[in-house]
Amino acid sequence: MTSHPMVKTARRAETATARTSSAGKARTSNAWSAGFTLIELITVLIILALAGAIVVPRFSDSLDFLFDRKGLRSAAAMMRRARAEAVFRRENMDVTVDIENGKLTLSSAEESENGVAIAPEPPPDGDEAGAGSAVRAFSPIEIQFPKSLKIEEVSVETYGEGKDDEYTFTFYARGTSSGGEIRFEDARRNEHLLRVSPLNGKVWLVDLDEKK
Repeated sequence: MTSHPMVKTARRAETATARTSSAGKARTSNAWSAGFTLIELITVLIILALAGAIVVPRFSDSLDFLFDRKGLRSAAAMMRRARAEAVFRRENMDVTVDIENGKLTLSSAEESENGVAIAPEPPPDGDEAGAGSAVRAFSPIEIQFPKSLKIEEVSVETYGEGKDDEYTFTFYARGTSSGGEIRFEDARRNEHLLRVSPLNGKVWLVDLDEKK
């Protein structure tokens, strides 16, 4: 009768030994899995770093391109506004190109010559707006181009060339202009031409690289 408990005890020992052995294998497997996960994480970080080194410059270049396009459109819009203001106000309007500082300035030609703004006289009582009343003084408007958009060359077909890398396009009350063109270079080294017709003051942009 005493032999049966001994058998059971032996079986329990065997079972316990088997369980201990199984637990050891499980710990070893988890250790290898953790090691592979760390290697994979490092690999992913390296790939992300390499991708960032490629994507960031391209993203920056795209932003420069967008800002350059905006600057070109703003320059054309300023020239068109100068013509419209000259016709409406019945006075000459100037657009001054500052190559060194990369900017355009729209101002009244008369006020530019005098160097001071002329205060408008109040309209007589009973006059309707715009009927025989003086036109208000024009406040100069300035456009600053991004550094990536460079003014390469400016030519004016008649008088208007200034000093210290400044050139002036004049728009007259009858809708004509002094005429000329401005050549730009953007961040991608593409060239653009802003032309002003002396006959009718028409303004348009030309992408020189698209015509090649």
